Amino acid sequence: MQHFDLASVATPVSVMKFTLTYDGELRASGNKPKPEDKWAIRRQLAPQLAELWQVSPILRALKQQAWAPPDDSRYTPQEQYHTVQLTSAIYSANYMDLCRSLNISGIDFVPLVRTSLALVCDLDILFLRKGEPGSLIQRGGDVDNRIKTFLDGLRMPKADEMEFCGDRQTLPHPVHCLLEDDALVTAFSVKTGQLLTKPNGNDSDVRLVVDVTVKVTHVRSYNSALIGG
Repeated sequence: MQHFDLASVATPVSVMKFTLTYDGELRASGNKPKPEDKWAIRRQLAPQLAELWQVSPILRALKQQAWAPPDDSRYTPQEQYHTVQLTSAIYSANYMDLCRSLNISGIDFVPLVRTSLALVCDLDILFLRKGEPGSLIQRGGDVDNRIKTFLDGLRMPKADEMEFCGDRQTLPHPVHCLLEDDALVTAFSVKTGQLLTKPNGNDSDVRLVVDVTVKVTHVRSYNSALIGG
């Protein structure tokens, strides 16, 4: 693994790349994305992200290193980060686990790209759908609203979306997701193509292939594992 002098690293720094896929129904929704479709996206991507946390040496190292002092001024009491007693002599005080799950209405979520780790990401999306390629920009200049629904499905749900999650017993524990908030997407590009499945297939069926580039905006000791620090 390549190592960096943390003092000399220019930010933001691209630290990780991976690919997510979504196959299923994604309905056009006018100006109001359908919350059920957001949950279908979360449910399909959650196991992919859970596996990423298991197989990525970078993320395994991050989980061991992502701690911050409890008096860190970046955090407010409302964020309610739990503190733990670390065994290392270096961490003799209680430190906050910056990779911990975040609870929404009784369900634990683990976002990868989150503010506590000073992370953002760029998305490169291949959007395969029924119909002719192109036409991403619709009349009036609006981008196909299904892209907005998909971006919403990449983030943790808001409290008022929890009623649409379906059977809670079938949700993974915790629910891994890409984003704490969709404001952490700093750039995205979309390439469209024609989805071929079978004659007279469902017009709402899509296949999305998403290349994710995770970036560190501020290099600190708690996220240096991402760049080999």
